Amino acid sequence: MEELLIWGIVATAIPAIAYLLHRMFKKPEVKVIRTPTQADEDYFLEVRMDSFKAEIQAKVERARREKEGKS
Repeated sequence: MEELLIWGIVATAIPAIAYLLHRMFKKPEVKVIRTPTQADEDYFLEVRMDSFKAEIQAKVERARREKEGKS
C-alpha cells in the first residue's frame, strides 16, 4: 500500500518538476510595440477633421435655428 502511495507521489511530482524547469529556462517573451504608420496618422487626422467638421455644422445649424426663431 505504501509503495502505491510513493508511486502516486512520484507520478505527480515529475510533471510538476518538468513544468517548473520549463518555466525557469524558457526564453522571455518579446513584445513588439507597433508604432503608428503614416496611414494610421492620416486616418486619425481624417477622423478628427470629420468630427470637427460635424461639430462646426451643428453649431451653424443651431445658430440658424435660433436666428429663424427670433425673426
